Amino acid sequence: MRNVVEQKMKTILETLRKYGVECEVSVDELFVYVTAPTITGDITTVGDIIGNDLLVLHELFEICKFKELGVPIIKDIFLKHADLAYRIHLLAMEIELDYASRTKQIEWIRKRLNDIKSYLDDPNMPVDLREICFRLLKRYAILTQ
Repeated sequence: MRNVVEQKMKTILETLRKYGVECEVSVDELFVYVTAPTITGDITTVGDIIGNDLLVLHELFEICKFKELGVPIIKDIFLKHADLAYRIHLLAMEIELDYASRTKQIEWIRKRLNDIKSYLDDPNMPVDLREICFRLLKRYAILTQ
């Protein structure tokens, strides 16, 4: 299993390089990150993430951004850096949606736009990030019609 995850990560990190994102992520870091508790109580499982290349891309992007900012990948990363996590999450959504668009994964885009709509009701999300949500909704909604 570990070898399969490592290979998937290697392939997806190559994809991220095309977006100007360069970093190294270990399998252990990925597992710590995707199992870290969040303030929103996310229920996405490790299996859900590992089984979906777009979610792996999303999570690896987030890890790379945290590392770029000098934030260690630890169990309580989201609790200690909640506002930053929201910002990085939306940056990751931009990359994820762009890649989904390029690979013609319209149903996935539709699902993720619904997720973004739900963020607008999240009382913990910093208010200034709502504009990013609106921009993503506007940009990608046309692809799902």
